[in-house]
Amino acid sequence: MNKLLGFFILLVALVGGYLAWAALGNSDELAAVDAPREMRAPELGFEFSYPRGFVLVEREPSGQDDRSLQHIYTLMLEEEYEDLVQSIEPREGPPAIVVMVFTNDGGMLPRAWADSNAQYSNIALISGDAMEAYVGGAPAIRYMADGLYTAETYVIAHGGFIYLVAGQFMDENSAMRRDFAPFVDSIEFIQ
Repeated sequence: MNKLLGFFILLVALVGGYLAWAALGNSDELAAVDAPREMRAPELGFEFSYPRGFVLVEREPSGQDDRSLQHIYTLMLEEEYEDLVQSIEPREGPPAIVVMVFTNDGGMLPRAWADSNAQYSNIALISGDAMEAYVGGAPAIRYMADGLYTAETYVIAHGGFIYLVAGQFMDENSAMRRDFAPFVDSIEFIQ
């Protein structure tokens, strides 16, 4: 037993020493590991980046979905995603960052679109007021909505599309909440 304990202590010391050495001497290598992942969708006119530790799940709409719905992107923390796909019992999904892209053939402004599409926007569950905002230079509205999870939601109009971006979270200190603002800031519109 003492040999096993000694081996474990040696292993912890070696790993800790390596991590300290890497942090001090190889900061470029660590920056590459921590660099965000990027998703580009030129056909939908936008791109975004997201931090490591998240899983990006993409879904194209089925024939039963609204015809204006073009694509759905869902970001979940890796460990919560693994728990979800390995569960055998029916359950709710974990908090997530969700991006839904819709065509905006009528050129609707964000608030008018949100009001007309409450089944997607959750505007009926708003807490407080919708605030005007800009995301990637495009006009948007921003609001909080309560549901299964609290969600900060942006509805953005740009280039013939509406982008619905919602960051769900359990509490203010969660990783999902902390990572949502940088995610929104990473959204850029492309030709």
